[in-house]
Amino acid sequence: MIHDNVPETTFKTWFEPIVPLKYEDKALTIGVPSPFFYEFLEEKLADLLRATLNKQIGEGTRLMYSVLTDKTNHISVNMESTNRSSAVPAHQTIRNGNKTPNPMQAPAPQDLDPHLNPNYNFENFIKGSSNEFSRTVGETVAKNEIALADEKVSLSSIYGEYESVLESVYPTNADEAKEEIPEFSYKGKKAAPAVIKCARPKVLIPVFPGTNCEYDSKRAFERAGAKVRLVVIRNKTTQDIIDSVNELEEAIYSSQIMMLPGGFSAGDEPEGSGKFIATFLRNPKLKAAISDLLDNRDGLMIGICNGFQALIKLGLLPYGKIKDMTDTDPTLTFNTIARHVSQMVQTKIVSVKSPWLANVNVGDLHTIAVSHGEGRFVAPKEVIDNLFASGQVFSLYTDNLGNPTMQSPYNPNGSMMGIEGIVSCDGRILGKMGHSERQGVNRNKNIYGEMDQQLFEAGVNYFKKK
Repeated sequence: MIHDNVPETTFKTWFEPIVPLKYEDKALTIGVPSPFFYEFLEEKLADLLRATLNKQIGEGTRLMYSVLTDKTNHISVNMESTNRSSAVPAHQTIRNGNKTPNPMQAPAPQDLDPHLNPNYNFENFIKGSSNEFSRTVGETVAKNEIALADEKVSLSSIYGEYESVLESVYPTNADEAKEEIPEFSYKGKKAAPAVIKCARPKVLIPVFPGTNCEYDSKRAFERAGAKVRLVVIRNKTTQDIIDSVNELEEAIYSSQIMMLPGGFSAGDEPEGSGKFIATFLRNPKLKAAISDLLDNRDGLMIGICNGFQALIKLGLLPYGKIKDMTDTDPTLTFNTIARHVSQMVQTKIVSVKSPWLANVNVGDLHTIAVSHGEGRFVAPKEVIDNLFASGQVFSLYTDNLGNPTMQSPYNPNGSMMGIEGIVSCDGRILGKMGHSERQGVNRNKNIYGEMDQQLFEAGVNYFKKK
């Protein structure tokens, strides 16, 4: 019966190792090779096992396990099937869904569906040599305390003491923001493909003094199928600057994509991040080359972190062209927490009005690394309203529930309306604070969530011949 109801690989993996040991008092005991094996059977295949026993032996037959916990010493533990269904338990309704949870406190049970199987508990947890440490950690977290002899100390109080020592110097939270962010999504269509096609798009990445993300960015574009050229900007002498301008100009004219990478160009001087890059690119030769790339050749630009700061200060974001800054233009300024932040954040896609966003959908959530001291997006209210209305705001910081938020640490810099990234009017220029290039195989394996926004693949495919 079992063999006829599961794939061959499932049968060989999970049923062939089972050894029937004894049948007495209407109970069949089977031997399984490990606690993990037992847990998998109970979670995924218990219904099939019990149905088979009832049909082959008779109704009311109980299922027992002899679980091998120590192979070296041949120690087994007897367990009875819990009679729980293999089906996933129905989720509870989420209440207070708009309340931003405090990461330093466990959420109240009524606020969140924990997505946990209530049949799994410490009473029926099989303890063995391989999981003794993990059980101890789990019990400690569940009880929220450390016990030694007769003394007990809560984990919350320990964490508070640890954090409070330098809280006045290096704060972990900014002042509570009062602004509520309404739900938003832009319904416009995704961008049309480029008119000018090529087999392998060329990507230019200028390397300014102090940038440090050029190799991650290069790797991301090459993985997507592009040919990447790094141009090192030299500024030791006047002639170095002239030569660098000429080399960069030539590289822009021969590329389809230009990326400004993250880092701390010129040590974020003078008087703010991204200004050195912006000043350099305002050179008349480079300004003309960038205009040609964008206006005449279907070109794309992207700036991440320090690169985003430069695009903003150039006027390329949100206007799509290099212009002089005014007091009413958007900018990126110092984090409200008054220090550099380096952490993972969750962001939400709210618009796909860009070739860079061809591989994502409105509503998608991504877990992205941020590392910056000046990432707070600010602009007059009417400017921000226009950016939302035109679909130029494409990414917002969210809390753990996916709600856009102003509260730290979810919004790490205090950006107005939770704005993490924007695009130009036509969508061909994209800027964001989160380091989307910092992802790949064997990275952040202990971090949950989707990390690959496939921005670089989308940019490359924009030009590729079909």
